[in-house]
Amino acid sequence: MPVGTDWPQGEGADAPLLVQALMAHGRSGPPPERMGVAVSGGSDSLAMLHLMARAASHAGWALRAVTVDHRLRPEAAGEAAFVGRVAQGLGVPHD
Repeated sequence: MPVGTDWPQGEGADAPLLVQALMAHGRSGPPPERMGVAVSGGSDSLAMLHLMARAASHAGWALRAVTVDHRLRPEAAGEAAFVGRVAQGLGVPHD
């Protein structure tokens, strides 16, 4: 699938792949300026945080991460705090 010329292109593979995924889901028009990612603290969502941080730096997106502590498990607050530290290390604001 060709990528439109109005979408940002990065030197790494991450940004173009995410752009193609957005386009495949009906996204058209100008590229997004901001992106968000929900991170639970599990390995899959932490991997997505790392990938999105890399892609955002290539594409020029302002990325923000969020974690919701539903207070259903005692360890959830610690997991949310851990995600905050990881996000901070990547330079990504976290709520």
